[in-house]
Amino acid sequence: MEGARAKPPNLEEPKEIDGFFRTENGSLFTGLLTKETLHQYSETPIKSELREGTQLIWLSKKKHVKIYSISYKAGKKHGDFLGWNSQTGELSSMGQYNKGQNEGPFVRYNKMGVVTSISNYQDGKLNGQNVLFHPNGKPKSAGLYSNNKKIGVWYYWQENGIKLETVNYQK
Repeated sequence: MEGARAKPPNLEEPKEIDGFFRTENGSLFTGLLTKETLHQYSETPIKSELREGTQLIWLSKKKHVKIYSISYKAGKKHGDFLGWNSQTGELSSMGQYNKGQNEGPFVRYNKMGVVTSISNYQDGKLNGQNVLFHPNGKPKSAGLYSNNKKIGVWYYWQENGIKLETVNYQK
């Protein structure tokens, strides 16, 4: 049944308090049953009806896998962000938020744990060095961003490491 609440594993049945479902420790609980064996739920501390602290999002397909950990301050993403591959349980992404916007380096990984991209953000926009990698870990492209636009010299490589081209993007 689409939208039915799902009981999280190893936790007490959530109780409705002040119009919200909460776990025994007072954290907000939401559950979504998307398939018979697939449950997604999150647990988020609430302070003055705003998210505050770390939200954990779990996915279950016969076993329980944490897929996201996101920090909040005053209802906005703020602080550490971690993502895990739902199939392997391996780290798939990590970064930081500042007042709801990406800030600093964000790193993404493939299923084998190889880095696929390193992107730098400032005020939620791509700014600074950006590197994409082929599945074998060799660089695919590298260059600079300024306010979400490519600037300066960018380099592009084939999967075997041979340089494809160099492109100069005007500011």
